Amino acid sequence: LLNQYGNPWLMLSDQLLLGVTNLGLLAMLVERAQERLRILAELDPLTGALNRAGLAARVPEPPPAGTGVILIDVDHFKSINDRYGHATGDDVLRKVGNLLKQFESPQCFSGRLGGEEFAIVVQGTAPEVAGVAELIRRQAARMSGVSRNGSGEWGCTVSLGVSVSDSSTEQTSHDLLQKADEALYQAKRNGRNQVKVAG
Repeated sequence: LLNQYGNPWLMLSDQLLLGVTNLGLLAMLVERAQERLRILAELDPLTGALNRAGLAARVPEPPPAGTGVILIDVDHFKSINDRYGHATGDDVLRKVGNLLKQFESPQCFSGRLGGEEFAIVVQGTAPEVAGVAELIRRQAARMSGVSRNGSGEWGCTVSLGVSVSDSSTEQTSHDLLQKADEALYQAKRNGRNQVKVAG
């Protein structure tokens, strides 16, 4: 036995080492696959932006003072879908998502909450956050494209609601979102294509 195969204990230890190495590689592959699934679970498949869960995972709780939430809603989105078709509606949503990505930085991230509603979270004072919202509004108003159903060119506007946390009150991210939503509702009720800051 020793002459034909060498030391059987060396052969056995080599096999064990190979098995442990293979298990380690398999564990690394599983870990990478799980991380990829986690990332995909936090992304909106249409726009590639963060989804609601992805946004929530990135906002510290409670949000520090100076955390601004901007809610963005595409004006008359149903009319865009009805007139130009859902494929064009998807194009509009992708363009809005891409517009918001231009504002991203380590202190600023954006995502799609669902439907035609997006959010961007940014650090700053209320005037600074409102300034970012106004830039988004202006740039969105310049967006256009050719409809997929051949019915002409489309354009769109957005309405925006802004809220900013301060140090004087205990606020949760839900509180900030709710205040931004109330401001957004006021912007839409007052004629759309405008920014409203929560009081």
